[in-house]
Amino acid sequence: MSWPAPLMYAQSNQITTIVPYGMYGRFSTTMQVEVSGSKSEPLQLMIENTSPSVFTADGSGSGQATVTNADGGTNSNLRPALRNSLITIWGTGEGQTNPAGQDGRIIATDLRAPLAPVSVKVGGVPVEVRYVGSAPGVVSGTLQINVYLSADVPVGPNVPLEVTIGGARSQAAATIAVK
Repeated sequence: MSWPAPLMYAQSNQITTIVPYGMYGRFSTTMQVEVSGSKSEPLQLMIENTSPSVFTADGSGSGQATVTNADGGTNSNLRPALRNSLITIWGTGEGQTNPAGQDGRIIATDLRAPLAPVSVKVGGVPVEVRYVGSAPGVVSGTLQINVYLSADVPVGPNVPLEVTIGGARSQAAATIAVK
C-alpha cells in the first residue's frame, strides 16, 4: 500500500513533506519522488513512531527556535520570553494523534493531541506543558506546544530547548531567549 505524503515545500534541490499518519507502527518504508511522471530511485527509510523536531527561524534545525512569546511576539534576542510566562513552541514529529491524524488536512476546530506523552525542558529545567496538539488553520502534522516558563528557567540569549515525545528527543541545537 502507498501513502502520498503532503508537500510543505518543493524546489529543485529540496522537498519538505509530512510523513503520512499511515506510517505509524511501521518499522520501514520505501520512499519515491515523482515529478512530471518521472520517478526517482526507491529509497528505503527506517520509521520511528515519534520524532520531534522544533522549527527554527532559519529552517536549519539549529539556533533560534520558532517560538511565540506570551505577548504574541516572536521570541528573539531582541524579544526574549519572560520567566513566569507562557510561550508557544512550534514543531512536528508527534506521531499518531487522537482523534487520528488526517494527511494534508488543515485543522479547523477539531484539535488533535499526540498519543505519546510529551515533556519539555528549557535550559535543562522541566517546564509545565499546558497544551500540546494541533493548531487551528495549520496543516495536520504541525505541532503546537504551550508551556509555562517557571522562575527556575535560566536566562540568556541562547537557552537550550528540548521537546521529548514518547521517549524520542528533539534536536539539541534549538534555543530560545529568556530574561
